[in-house]
Amino acid sequence: MFQYTLPGEWQIAKIPSERKEIQRIIDWCKDHLKEVQKMVFTLRHLEDLESDEICKVLNISTSNYWVLIYRARLQMRDCVEKKWLKG
Repeated sequence: MFQYTLPGEWQIAKIPSERKEIQRIIDWCKDHLKEVQKMVFTLRHLEDLESDEICKVLNISTSNYWVLIYRARLQMRDCVEKKWLKG
């Protein structure tokens, strides 16, 4: 997966135990998003759906989608950095 080196820099983790740990952290952080943010984040980044498809599936406007994905990404980044650096 990824390895945090300097502020804002990520590298792919080469050790399987690191991959398992970062996946555990990502899953934990994703599970702590608001439900609609979790759905948007999952559909976009795990299911690779495009924004227009996500809007149709969730019956949300394009502007609402962008607000939700922006907030989900910010919260994910903040959570992963805190959990990873803390752990």
